[in-house]
Amino acid sequence: MDFNYFFSQRNNTGISSYLIIADVAGILILMLGLKLSIIYFLDIFRLSKKLKNIICLIGSVMLIFSGINLVLFNRGLQTWFISIVFIMIASLLGRLAHRKF
Repeated sequence: MDFNYFFSQRNNTGISSYLIIADVAGILILMLGLKLSIIYFLDIFRLSKKLKNIICLIGSVMLIFSGINLVLFNRGLQTWFISIVFIMIASLLGRLAHRKF
C-alpha cells in the first residue's frame, strides 16, 4: 500500500480515508479546545481576570478554530497547514502565559 492511498479522494472502497482522518483529528482537537476553554472561562469567572487566564483562553479558542477548520473544510494540505498554524499559535500563547505571568 503506498502513501498516496490514504490521501486520495477515493480509494477502492469508495470511502475517503483522508476525510475520515481529518474529521477524527478535527473532532479530537475541537473537544480539547472546548474543554480548555471551559476551564479557563471558569477560572476567569470564579477567581480573577488575570492576564494569564485570558491569554490561555485565547489559545484554547485557537484550538477550537483549528478543529472546526479540519472538520468543516476539506481543501487538502492547505487545511492541515492552517490548523497546524493555529495549534502552534495556541501552544506559543500558553507557553508565553505560563512563563511571563
